[in-house]
Amino acid sequence: MSAAFSVKRRALALLAAAWCAAAAGAGVPAVVDIPSRAGAVTFAHAPHAQIGCTDCHHTGVEQGCRACHTATSTAARTGREAFHASCIGCHLKDLKAGAKTGPAKRCSACHVQPQRPSP
Repeated sequence: MSAAFSVKRRALALLAAAWCAAAAGAGVPAVVDIPSRAGAVTFAHAPHAQIGCTDCHHTGVEQGCRACHTATSTAARTGREAFHASCIGCHLKDLKAGAKTGPAKRCSACHVQPQRPSP
């Protein structure tokens, strides 16, 4: 495992822990930035308020996703698979039904690459 991947995994674990603490104490955060090798994904909770918490957080938010959804897990889908199945699948279903929905077809609609400074 590369050192950069390990640092990203630790950063994600810290982000998940902070998010879980916020969700348990002060309510649900308005926005969560999810780090990804394909570019960070900014997730807004408000537009998803009508969805039950356990539809996405199937075991509760106290453990965090990475407790089970790891790159090497054989017992559960990876975090990438879980996010993609939930997010893209739901958005495609809404799109097919003619409902207003978020992005579902282009990776760059969700994954934003950091801007590189110009030389």
